[in-house]
Amino acid sequence: EPVHAVLLIDNSMSMGYESLDGTLLDRARAKCIEFIDALPAGSQVHVIPICGSSEVEATSAYRNKTDAKSALDRVQIVDRIGRAGQALELANEACRQVPQVPAKRIVLISDQQTHLWLGGTAKSRLEALADVQIMRIAPETIENVWISDFKLQDGVADTETPAVFLATVRYSGEQPITNVQVALSVEGEELASRLIDLEPGQAREIEFRQQLSDVTDTGALGAGVATARYLKASATVSVQGGVGDRLARDNARHLVVPVVAGLPVLFIDQFGEEENLDQAEIGETYRLRRLLAPRTSTDEELGRQLVRIRHLTPERLTEEALSDARLVVIAGVSTPGEMTHLLRQYAEQGGPLIIAAGADFDADRWNEAAWLDGSGILPGPLGSEPIGQLPEVAVGTLEPFYLDFRTMQHDFFLIEGESLEVLEDLYQLPLFFKAVHVELDDPIVEAMTTTEMERITEVRTFLSESDARLAAWQDQERVGNLTEDDEAERVFDLEKRREMNPEWLAWAEPDTLAAINELTPEALAVQSRPRVLARFSGNGIPFLVERRVGAGRILFVSTGLFSSWNTLTGTNAILMFDRMLRQLLEDTLPRRNYETGDEVTLPARRSDQLRWELTLPDERQETLLVEALSAERFGIRIQRTMLQGHYRVASVSTEEDAEAGSLRSEIPLSFNCPPEESELEAFDSLAFQERMGEDSFRWLEADEPLSVEGARVRGRDLWKWLIGAVLAFLLCEML
Repeated sequence: EPVHAVLLIDNSMSMGYESLDGTLLDRARAKCIEFIDALPAGSQVHVIPICGSSEVEATSAYRNKTDAKSALDRVQIVDRIGRAGQALELANEACRQVPQVPAKRIVLISDQQTHLWLGGTAKSRLEALADVQIMRIAPETIENVWISDFKLQDGVADTETPAVFLATVRYSGEQPITNVQVALSVEGEELASRLIDLEPGQAREIEFRQQLSDVTDTGALGAGVATARYLKASATVSVQGGVGDRLARDNARHLVVPVVAGLPVLFIDQFGEEENLDQAEIGETYRLRRLLAPRTSTDEELGRQLVRIRHLTPERLTEEALSDARLVVIAGVSTPGEMTHLLRQYAEQGGPLIIAAGADFDADRWNEAAWLDGSGILPGPLGSEPIGQLPEVAVGTLEPFYLDFRTMQHDFFLIEGESLEVLEDLYQLPLFFKAVHVELDDPIVEAMTTTEMERITEVRTFLSESDARLAAWQDQERVGNLTEDDEAERVFDLEKRREMNPEWLAWAEPDTLAAINELTPEALAVQSRPRVLARFSGNGIPFLVERRVGAGRILFVSTGLFSSWNTLTGTNAILMFDRMLRQLLEDTLPRRNYETGDEVTLPARRSDQLRWELTLPDERQETLLVEALSAERFGIRIQRTMLQGHYRVASVSTEEDAEAGSLRSEIPLSFNCPPEESELEAFDSLAFQERMGEDSFRWLEADEPLSVEGARVRGRDLWKWLIGAVLAFLLCEML
């Protein structure tokens, strides 16, 4: 009788593995064609690529074998990772579309990589389907060279110093291979290459240093930020594996490199702009300023350096000074004074903030003005008594303390390519004489979480009620019934709204803020709990504490950055602050690197004079439509990213009086397939049964035929009863 067949074809990147018989996808396609040819007359067939397709897919079943085979021929390998749980849900939906054919035959044919079956839904969805055959089409031997990681060491690059690219090359095979070429290209031009040898199972990190001063300038960075330049370089690292490589699609990874110059960074310390080096009146942030901006000679050099320094005292801090700052560093200040409110708003909108002790820092005054039961800018209350004593006032024997490297497992401290022994020696160099104690006991953290949840709930309640009041006042104003008292109340309401929901940070990302607003108050409060990133040895006092506030991050350093509180910034361990500052700056830049399959939304203005176009890695072009993202926001969505490589989003002029098709702006993006897709280890039947059970499927190897009768063939277990009957008759004969 006719059956409804649902063919789930794995077309992920790993199915491009080549052998003498073609790719794994070619072998899977041949198996499916044999199965289709054996189907009874009147059968219907669904052909579903597990990883999707760049073309519009048919959602209905094919009613003849020719159409089904044509659909199989159109299934192409894409640079994505497959998930069995999602594929089985698609099969379930396909079964519901053809209720008139009760006999279902579901086939999932894949190389059965282990990550295909990750996730809690795969097993339950497999058990929910009545008839599933699972076939493994896997390589007999694994020979693959691939790029598993490609990144910029410091996260951001500047035009003054060489950018450090790090590429990780991995190899799976049976024999060592030699003279493997690894090449770096920027903007399509190969700039450097290396020849390396690889052992089976080896992962080798390759470093490239390249100056990026000739990258095309793409204009100002963010609204109202006229002083900063944001340049973007499209980089690719590739490897040629030769005879030891049978999967060529994973031989390259791509990266959009942010190259920035003149980013405004605000430093606040005890002297500010009145700092006088000749009279030894040097601010606590001096060493960090020199770290990010080594030269201060000319405006031209300032424009090429990574950051543009702004140096203030607490009294000079204003909303205007903060509005375009990409990072704020405070150190050596005795009390925050009136800064707390502004800095809290800055952090809530996404601004990164570093607070350090040192110099005139007064823990009691900071507690009073900046803790506020968790509603301020401190990650926790500070102890009144400092730890240790300064060398100049020490009584008796001076007892310095050190960093505890065992607690320093954050990316700020772990340098790529350096062994743990070298890093431990590096961070043992600085001596610490004085620090403040951040109290993070469980009762304090729980009370802070409760207070934060109540504060968020209060803010959201007010904003909701304010929306209703503003709508009512707008209606009254439209019909001319708005009184003077109503107008005064509206002004007051708007002012309070601005205080509780600030929107003055020029470069704040609307999508990030929208994602924060979608979280529940409980989730946000839990997210804001402080986290210790490093401690001192012996006393266990926190050295570095992080706290999330809204869309931003606050980092508290419990000791000084320049004064006699320690010798930290006088040693090579100051490298941790270079990494910290650069990573925080990177987080403020628009995201441009994604995984294939990600859906990307970019802000865009709706205009009859502009057309938005997307150029794919294979140079195909698509037109993008500007959509309404909210009542006041418009943007473009990039979906169905099937190929890894560099994408370009361009706005093109359509004005008649301008040059037709002239480019107005261009945004580069990069997409890469997740690296686990290149790890070709797969399940065998025993391992799969151990994970998924035994009763909900039938496992098939590549040399077995797919059964038209289905996974649950009638009489399949009859042999057990026949053997039992034979034994029973033998027993009777003996008796």
